[in-house]
Amino acid sequence: MSFNNQLNNVATALQQIYTVGEAAAIARLLAEKLSTLTITHSLTAQEDLLEQWLQRLLQHEPVQYVLEEAWFYNNKYKVTPDVLIPRPETEELVHRVIADYQLQEQPVNIIDVGTGSGCIAITLQKKLPFAKVHACDISNKAIELAQWNAEQCGANHIDFIITDFLNPVSRKQLPKADIIVSNPPYIPLFDARTLEPNVIKYEPHIALFADGPLLFYEAIAVFADTHLKKSGAIYVELDSNHAMQVQQLFINRGYSTELIKDIFGNWRFMKAVDVKFSENTGK
Repeated sequence: MSFNNQLNNVATALQQIYTVGEAAAIARLLAEKLSTLTITHSLTAQEDLLEQWLQRLLQHEPVQYVLEEAWFYNNKYKVTPDVLIPRPETEELVHRVIADYQLQEQPVNIIDVGTGSGCIAITLQKKLPFAKVHACDISNKAIELAQWNAEQCGANHIDFIITDFLNPVSRKQLPKADIIVSNPPYIPLFDARTLEPNVIKYEPHIALFADGPLLFYEAIAVFADTHLKKSGAIYVELDSNHAMQVQQLFINRGYSTELIKDIFGNWRFMKAVDVKFSENTGK
C-alpha cells in the first residue's frame, strides 16, 4: 500500500469519531509531522508510527497530544497532558490586550494567571517587548513546559512562578501589575458530563474545573485590590453561561467592565478597568 493510500485510510478510519472535514484535517497534520521525520525515519517506520498515532486518535486522544505540538498566534508550542491545548478563542483574548497596548510607550507589568503552556505570556512578551511579563501556575510540570516553550519561541525574559493562586498567602509573592490576564479554570464540576471525550479524558482537570464558576474570578478580583496598579486592566476568558455573573462581580468591586464576544458570537471575554483609587488600597 502506498503512503498516500495509508493516509487516506487513516482519514476514513477517523470518520468513526470525527466529521469528514475534521478527519481530513487531522490526517493532514499527521502527514505534515511525518514530513519532518523523513530524514531519520524509513518509509516502514513512518507507516508504523502512523498506525500508532491512529490507534491513539481512535481513543479520542487529541491530535495535539499525539503529536505533542499545537499552534498559537503563529508560534508552535509543545503540549502534553500536563497543560491545556491552546485554543483559537484564547488568541482573541491575547489579541485584545495587544491591540490596547501596542502603542504604549511606558513599560508595563503583566501577570498571566494560570499560564499552562505559556502561550499567553509568551505571545504578549513577543508582541509587547516593552512589557515585563510574569506567569504563574500551580503545576510544576506546566511551569517547566512553559519555560521550555519560552526558550524555543525566543521569549527569554518571562518570570515564571509556581503559585497556588487560590491561596492568598501564596499569591502575595506576585508583583503588582498594570495588566492581569487569565484563562482560568471556570467549568463547574457538575458540567463535566457535557464535555467531549477528547477533553474530559485527556486534558488536565485542574486547568478545566473549578468549585463554582466564579471561584477564580473572585480570587482575581481580591488579588487586584492590592496588586493591580491605578487605572490597571484585567482581561479574562470566561464561560458565556456565566458572563453576566462575572461582569457583575467586578462591577460590584468598582470596575468599569466590557463583555466581548468571540468569533462565534458568544460572550467569551471581559475587560475590567480599575476606576477606583483610594489611599488604603496600597496601590
